Amino acid sequence: MARINEFKLDELRARLAKMTNIELNKFGRAARYMIDAKNGPVDGIYILQLEEARLEYRRRRPKQVDQGKLSAKARSHWGP
Repeated sequence: MARINEFKLDELRARLAKMTNIELNKFGRAARYMIDAKNGPVDGIYILQLEEARLEYRRRRPKQVDQGKLSAKARSHWGP
């Protein structure tokens, strides 16, 4: 786990912030693939990278409405 201590979190965040949405999506999918149990032992760096990619994605796309509630237009379309 020494690699996590050597990992420069601020550099990762800056790199993620410069990525396009498509690049960020690809990065997140690659990190998720690397922590998939089928691929062998999980390295903590990949978990950290995935978490940071998700945070950057959420920063770019703040929730406009609570996902648990449908808008009036959506309710009228999908029913009660």
